[in-house]
Amino acid sequence: MGGLVISGGRVVDPASGMDAIGDVAVVDGKIAAVGTGLGGAERQIDATGLVVAPGFIDLHAHGQTIPADRMQAFDGVTTSLDLEAGVLPVASWYKRQAEKGRVLNYGAATNWAFARIGAMTGSNSESSLESFGAAMRDRRWIENVATDGEVAGILERLANGLNEGGIGIGILNAYAPGAGVQELTAVCQLAADHAVPTFTHVAYMSRIDPESAAEAYIRLIGYAGATGAHMHICHFNSSSKTDIERCVALIA
Repeated sequence: MGGLVISGGRVVDPASGMDAIGDVAVVDGKIAAVGTGLGGAERQIDATGLVVAPGFIDLHAHGQTIPADRMQAFDGVTTSLDLEAGVLPVASWYKRQAEKGRVLNYGAATNWAFARIGAMTGSNSESSLESFGAAMRDRRWIENVATDGEVAGILERLANGLNEGGIGIGILNAYAPGAGVQELTAVCQLAADHAVPTFTHVAYMSRIDPESAAEAYIRLIGYAGATGAHMHICHFNSSSKTDIERCVALIA
């Protein structure tokens, strides 16, 4: 047969629950068969002693460069997504990635923090680490509750990003803890209306009230319950710090 056979590895498939020594046959870039004794391909890889698994999807990859892709590939990652922060504007970012010729599959959420920066400070710079640092000098988007007009501007920017292919909304709440509950509720309603998830770096990390991690999770649970939005919590361990046991119980 043509194609490729990866033989003798420990084949692990989370979807089917398979975990056994076997062969994987690949034809025209797609898995054609999984079993034993699938030899006879024009190309064969001996995977004895190795794990053969689907490519991993990293939801929280800020690298988004060819060198970062190569390092990720060594860990078995085949899809690299920046969903916690995301990007803004979205279409121009995708265009740049295509021109670079990325090694892995890639994607990003729509960046709520930069929607806030644009709507509240008038600085409509493209999202990057450098422009994020520069935006820190004008603290209105970090500390202030948005006006109705500013909320409208935030939602418009986010909707545009979703329409341009943003994979959900990245909510860096810890970097803009001044954002009000009404604004974040509207952001989650937008996500629910577009049937996309959100990805949140929660507002607070302390174990002491007020502004504790527990308070941040209670708010997030409230947003999800009130709006129907599917909300992913980013780096739960580090956000919960030493209050992890209480926070685990809340989320459960």
